[in-house]
Amino acid sequence: MLEETEIAVALRDARRERAQRLKLTADDVLLELWLIAITADRMRTRLAALSWIGKHLGMFTQNVRVSEELPAIRSILSDSSPNEAP
Repeated sequence: MLEETEIAVALRDARRERAQRLKLTADDVLLELWLIAITADRMRTRLAALSWIGKHLGMFTQNVRVSEELPAIRSILSDSSPNEAP
């Protein structure tokens, strides 16, 4: 039985080979998506194309970055003590 990593590697290699056969690059796909985004008549189509471009470029993240806010949050937490009266 194939391990999950072996399957993942096989799929990646198959995709790469297909792209080479078609002479298709990520730049080709992004260019086509950009053309759709700027020329489509329907807003839904334009937004979908822009969304795919943004996701590919890593513009949308699911992680919340709190590194800048962390010192302020710590300061607020340290200033208020559970034993203090309001």
